[in-house]
Amino acid sequence: MKPFNPILNRIAVLGLFLAGLGALFPLVLVKANRLVAGTPLGLMNFQWLYLLFFVLWLGIAVAALSRVQARGWLLVVIGNLFFMVLLVAISQISSELGANPISRVSPAAGFWLLLLGAWLVAYAGALEVKRLWLAGLGLGLAVLLLGFGAFDHLSVLREYTANQTEFWQEVGRHLYLSFLALLFSSFLGIILGVYSASRPRASSLALGVANALQTIPSIALFALLIPFFSGLARAFPTLETLGVRGIGIYPALTALILYGLLPVLRGTILGLQGVPDAPLEAAKGLGYTPNQVFWRVRLPLAVPLMLEGLRLTAVSLVGLAALSSLIGAGGLGGFIFTGLGSGAIDRVLLGAIPTLVLALLVNSAMRGLEVVLTPKGLH
Repeated sequence: MKPFNPILNRIAVLGLFLAGLGALFPLVLVKANRLVAGTPLGLMNFQWLYLLFFVLWLGIAVAALSRVQARGWLLVVIGNLFFMVLLVAISQISSELGANPISRVSPAAGFWLLLLGAWLVAYAGALEVKRLWLAGLGLGLAVLLLGFGAFDHLSVLREYTANQTEFWQEVGRHLYLSFLALLFSSFLGIILGVYSASRPRASSLALGVANALQTIPSIALFALLIPFFSGLARAFPTLETLGVRGIGIYPALTALILYGLLPVLRGTILGLQGVPDAPLEAAKGLGYTPNQVFWRVRLPLAVPLMLEGLRLTAVSLVGLAALSSLIGAGGLGGFIFTGLGSGAIDRVLLGAIPTLVLALLVNSAMRGLEVVLTPKGLH
């Protein structure tokens, strides 16, 4: 008999609970067009899917609570199967109910709860068998089906088709803003961090100012920069000819840089201050100059915390860049706010989902960079 692993068992049970909860909520929302109120449909409206759900949910319950040796594999198989069935089902339902070009079929809360529950079950099994890639099989199928157009009848994909050119332009602007903000905030944060790490008063002042900037609500900071840059443009006409004005990329970029400063600054200061004395003394004993001690010993040992700060900054900037559209700088936030203003949830999702995906991709890329740049002895 296989003993219970408390953590993995809790993950599987949580997935089981969320899947059961999802069955109580609407599965899809069907609307005659994107603006009218829709009709929610639950699992009970699709008897074949309800029966399949019951069988799979029961299988997950048995696998999660059992102590057989193959429990992990059972969870992987049933969780991924559940996930894939939901993907195929939403594709089939949307193609049947969304045949009319102006109609809209959207996944509702029940679908997302079911999908998350199925993935957690597969993830718990993948952890138990120590093959994490198995938890991504369902996600791989989702990408494959998306590429083959299986979800083209879903409302958000129809919104994408209608705004395809504008969408990719805004994705480019969003990435451009995020990258520039990360570049400048990282440069400033590392320079300030290196300078103030060995100066207690300077580090306290720098961290205090950066913390104070973080307490200002993001929308308020964007708004405060509008009169500031308007005043600059009026005082110095040359700046206005360069495109500096109260709205646009310059105030948006400034706000993002200020918000991205704290994690980099804190990671740099804590990383440099946290280097143990032993390797530093050993380096001095070998005849290293102060510059050699910094570049060959102190800085490499501080890299993990510095990269962690860079990762936090990068992910937060991707999310905050969505607010740049409020002051005319563009980005995916334009879809979110125009969708909210017109009551078109499909347009909101067209901006929100890619922003979330970009944040996850940036997070994964930065974690990979941490692994590559962190000295082997510190892994």
